[in-house]
Amino acid sequence: MLFGRTPGPKWRETRKRHRRTGTGRKKREAKPKYVVSTTRRDFPWSNTHHVEGDLSRAVKALKEATPRGLLVGSPKLSAALQGLPF
Repeated sequence: MLFGRTPGPKWRETRKRHRRTGTGRKKREAKPKYVVSTTRRDFPWSNTHHVEGDLSRAVKALKEATPRGLLVGSPKLSAALQGLPF
């Protein structure tokens, strides 16, 4: 999962639902999460990694390391990625 500093509304709603029902939390917490942010350095979620440096290179490396693909959970980040060469 690849996130910008602010996740999209669908992701926020999913997290709220999982908190209410308790479903999916363990599975979500076990998955690696990658956050692209120039302002945030600490993350309250387990198994979270900060993506730094050149965004194009970092995402290319993540894509190569995750053959099943990346889930992008931020509309702003999705828009930024569309213009990058991979």
